Amino acid sequence: MVRDFCTYCGACEKACHVKAIGVKRTAVKHTEIKDTPWAKEWKDAIVCLTTDQRGRPDVSRTLSAEKAERKGETPDSIPEVNGNLNLVNVRISGLLPLLSSKQVRRAWEKKDAKAAAQEIRKRMIEQK
Repeated sequence: MVRDFCTYCGACEKACHVKAIGVKRTAVKHTEIKDTPWAKEWKDAIVCLTTDQRGRPDVSRTLSAEKAERKGETPDSIPEVNGNLNLVNVRISGLLPLLSSKQVRRAWEKKDAKAAAQEIRKRMIEQK
């Protein structure tokens, strides 16, 4: 722990499993709090940093809403397959090495989808 770089946030105190670190703030430097509707809350928060007296927020005027019902999604229909998947398996086996290529992935991420698809087609033709 280097005291010159410490912001007294208390994270190290909370993280120390043997409770060997203690952080105590005695003062807080901050900009001037302007007269706004939430100025009192800011002042209270700053006082909490030095006194450890943290009050619970007033939730008496909190609104609550009923939880919306989640609409059930219809499952995707499974296409009928005629049983002959050899051609599909051949094309997928040719595509898998391309997807592990850095250049193809970069084209897919950086270029638009059409340019990336053209790049993949070109490389598949080169593989044959």
